Amino acid sequence: MSKHLLPLVPAGLVVDQVLPTPDHLTVMCRSRITAPVCPGCGHPSSRRHSSYPRRLADLPWQGRRVQIEVQVRRLRCGRPGCTQRIFAERLPVAAGPYAQRTARLGSLQHHIGLALGGKAGARLAERIGTPVNGATLLRLVRRGAATTPVAAPRVLGVDDWAWKRCQRYGSEEQPGPAAVPAVQLPLRPAAYPARRVARMLTADLTVIAAPDRSYVERLVALSPMLATVRDLAQRFGVLVRAPAADALTPWLADAENSELRGFAAGLRQDEQAVRAALTLPWSSGQVEGQVNRLKLVKRQGYGRAKLDLLRARLVHTA
Repeated sequence: MSKHLLPLVPAGLVVDQVLPTPDHLTVMCRSRITAPVCPGCGHPSSRRHSSYPRRLADLPWQGRRVQIEVQVRRLRCGRPGCTQRIFAERLPVAAGPYAQRTARLGSLQHHIGLALGGKAGARLAERIGTPVNGATLLRLVRRGAATTPVAAPRVLGVDDWAWKRCQRYGSEEQPGPAAVPAVQLPLRPAAYPARRVARMLTADLTVIAAPDRSYVERLVALSPMLATVRDLAQRFGVLVRAPAADALTPWLADAENSELRGFAAGLRQDEQAVRAALTLPWSSGQVEGQVNRLKLVKRQGYGRAKLDLLRARLVHTA
């Protein structure tokens, strides 16, 4: 087989021979560098001591697995005072020290591990001709997380969760706003459950169906308390959709004298956060989306992933 039919080998290597089999290719290579640099002192040397074959798994070619066999030279360092008397030449672009795969194959498998995790990633890697076990994929994910710099965030969300319910809690990212509690209505028709009634009470009457509008109007007419709650809910909706921090203080004062006093007390406890939400351009929607993604990645690992692996798959996902 002509070596010109092969894809480009990693930079810095020269192809000497190609040994094909029906399901495998072995590419015999050597380094282009004439005088490798000593890792101990940085001095180039061309004084050959010996050589040995180094085998690297590479990207597949037309469904065949590819192995690159590089004839690596050992050289003598002639610089006085250097403690590295004999060294092996490095392949800085093709592969790192002691690596058993090329850098480009390692990058592909790293991203497979990020996207799919261990077992699922190993099945896909086998299918595309780059076989690797799940533990190795996870090791590549962790190694990539340790070496990839992460920019410092400009905005940080916070969310709470329970390590053990009612005993120990932690904080992660910012929660969404609290929902307006539903009012329990006696003798309500079975066709109108509490959640539906709560939605209708907070909705604009001009956009809901005529039967629902009539139902809400009758409820409000029968219960002045419910009319007050609906008015407060409507005002709160306007306050949130068209943020106005100045309107929060009178709304809290009115809500504390109504059936929404519990909700108002909760807002009082986090009043600084509420005012920040009404004045700053940031939203917790992105935070909640990341929490949802965290749960998905955790379930893909059957709940057995440790924190370092979860962090790596979340932060470094392409």
